Amino acid sequence: MRNNISLAIIIALCCISLSACAQSKKASTTKRKKGSTKPELLVAINQKNMLPGRREAPPEYKFVIVWRDKNEPAAFFWKNMQIWEVCDIARVMNYNEKTHSYETTPLGKRINEGDTLELHPVTGGKHPIPQEVPLDAENKIYYKTSTGLWKNMHVSSFEEIRKEDSGLSN
Repeated sequence: MRNNISLAIIIALCCISLSACAQSKKASTTKRKKGSTKPELLVAINQKNMLPGRREAPPEYKFVIVWRDKNEPAAFFWKNMQIWEVCDIARVMNYNEKTHSYETTPLGKRINEGDTLELHPVTGGKHPIPQEVPLDAENKIYYKTSTGLWKNMHVSSFEEIRKEDSGLSN
């Protein structure tokens, strides 16, 4: 009788632990619609440069995305309040999901589906806002492929990084 109760308890504990493992694994997977061509935003970085004597320096934005479309992108732009900036694109290698650290390399020939990219808005230049983009749009990355219309990706939160600059060069 004691062996039956012990066996039942062990089986119940195994079932509970297997169920808990399955649920935690299910919760950690990213929710992406199958067949979706929308890029996946891995991290949005808001880096504040703290230059000596210039505390008002504007923040520098960087975005790391995974390109999910079979068509190559034609352009990326960052829209924040009154800012409409073209983005430089670099290929990301060795991306660490926990620390959001990575290395960049020049883009090279093509952007393929599944490539991880860094988008870095560049100040300056004259790039008119297309008519399809609402003027009141805020915190959005706009992109288009050579065969498509303008699409956007909303950026809801940023990882803030402070970069102190001592003024010394290496």
